[in-house]
Amino acid sequence: MDAHKAQVLLERMLSEFPDSDNESEATTEVVDELYRLQNEASTSTATDLCNTNSETESSIEPTATIDVIKQLYHTQNDFSSSDTESCDTHSQSDHYSDPDYVPESNNSTNTSLPLSSQEASLVDTNQRANFDPEPFSEETDQEASTKNIRPRKRKRKPETWLQNVRTKKIAAGEPYINKSGKHVPGRSIGQNEPEEKNKYCTRKKADMRPKVHYSLYKGLFFSEFNLGFGRPKSDTCLNCDRIHTQLNNPDISEELKSKLSNEKDLHLRKAQSAYNLLSEKSLKAKNGLCDVFTDFQQNLPSPVLTTSDIFYSRQMRTYNFGMHDCFNNDGIIMWNENEAGRGSSEICSALKKTLLARRRSEYLTLFSDGCCGQNKNKTMLFFLQWLIEQGIYKSIDHLFLVKGHTFLPNDRDFSCIEKRKKTTAPMIPHEWKAIVQDSRPSQPVVVNEMKQEEFLDFKKGADSTIKQSLKTADGEQLKFREVMWFSYGQSIEHDCVDDTSKIVEHPSQVWCRYTGSIFEPWKKVAVFRRNCSSSSVELHQKYTSIFTTPLGIKAAKLKDLKSLSQKGILPQYACDFYNSLVADDNVERDNPEDYDDD
Repeated sequence: MDAHKAQVLLERMLSEFPDSDNESEATTEVVDELYRLQNEASTSTATDLCNTNSETESSIEPTATIDVIKQLYHTQNDFSSSDTESCDTHSQSDHYSDPDYVPESNNSTNTSLPLSSQEASLVDTNQRANFDPEPFSEETDQEASTKNIRPRKRKRKPETWLQNVRTKKIAAGEPYINKSGKHVPGRSIGQNEPEEKNKYCTRKKADMRPKVHYSLYKGLFFSEFNLGFGRPKSDTCLNCDRIHTQLNNPDISEELKSKLSNEKDLHLRKAQSAYNLLSEKSLKAKNGLCDVFTDFQQNLPSPVLTTSDIFYSRQMRTYNFGMHDCFNNDGIIMWNENEAGRGSSEICSALKKTLLARRRSEYLTLFSDGCCGQNKNKTMLFFLQWLIEQGIYKSIDHLFLVKGHTFLPNDRDFSCIEKRKKTTAPMIPHEWKAIVQDSRPSQPVVVNEMKQEEFLDFKKGADSTIKQSLKTADGEQLKFREVMWFSYGQSIEHDCVDDTSKIVEHPSQVWCRYTGSIFEPWKKVAVFRRNCSSSSVELHQKYTSIFTTPLGIKAAKLKDLKSLSQKGILPQYACDFYNSLVADDNVERDNPEDYDDD
């Protein structure tokens, strides 16, 4: 059969598929049928060649069939380009436009000429043996392999890509689709923002902002409004509060108001001069001089419990005597009320133990408050003079801060202890030592516990050697409570006329000042009685221990402690400790003026 007959056959076969949805599907079915006829023709031709001459025509020429298939491929491509909305047609067109595609006749469901199983097997065998997979390809194998290589595309996440597009459109003010799929209209930059926010960058420029510093505010308030800067005070000065209350009285007279203002200014200048001297001495301590600050912390109670019964019970007291050394920033001495009290002899004994153990300089400076029962008394005067006469120090300066303005470096140490105390619960007094040591993790505190035999009776020695009434070299009665500076051994004396200074030794005298100013003349006092001194008899021979046996506590306190032990809320070792205590209401632990902080 020639090409004309094949064309007629094509038209006839197209008319045999009236049920096809469109021309593209009909063309696909015709191509499948032509492939089947081609295979039959090839099979019959191979059989006839065995019996007849090679010039005998087959029923359908393969060449004519191939021409028809080429025409059908072109027709199929035209149908695919005209109808882009049909996904199935587009998919089939891609397959038939590919030279490597060979349709499977067994899977065709629209064929109107079904085959038997034997014929289908024969067709499939001859199709694999005789059919060229690329009958229409005019390219070489190398060109075809090069053409089929496609570049690798970067994988993208649709969510990330949409988010990036959305972000760019929002920044540009263009309309976009939000995450909910709703359309958001575009806007101009700053359209819906408040006016103040739009001017933020303008206000942020340094050249448009006024350059106002802390010093400007400080000078303005100091000079114009007579106000000061500082933190709120929890422990205020009694004298300052008294003057402040009287000045706020609306009925006060101008004369009294002026007098109170002058008194307050003088009081504050006196307090500031003491702080200035403290700062100066602290700087010198870094160069090797010995500066020690002494103060008592609030009593540490034990046992510490959370039950409500503890609020109505008396607790045992532990004394924490802070000796802050500016060189190494530590020094704590502890003892409890069962061992000693807080009198002047106990303070001198604690100082003796620490100063003799850590002596590193011949010059000592002590800072403390003006408590008459502990620091500013004849017992302390006797002890410091004894240190000079024993040759332990060449010079000792004992300075007192103004009452109400006695903030010392010890208070920083005590604040660490108070913070640590909130998370602990000591049952007996001796457990406070470990708590105080751990109160400052960066630099553990050195804690020393006083033994009862280490408390010496310095008060007895002072009563036997110090004069009852102290007078200056000019015959003036010494105002002991108003003294702010005691100097022992040697002192620097300033001559205001010649503006010169010189070091003067005074081993048998104590020099004193009423202020912390170095320009105030010294008051020279001979403190010892005639033919008496602190070194007339050796210390270990004359001054014995204050207490030789453990002290008793008050009967009411002991009753409360034993009551807590009987309730079962204390561990056994704490119960044994409190049950071993004895009661004694007649013991004298403290001096009557121990708590008179002048």
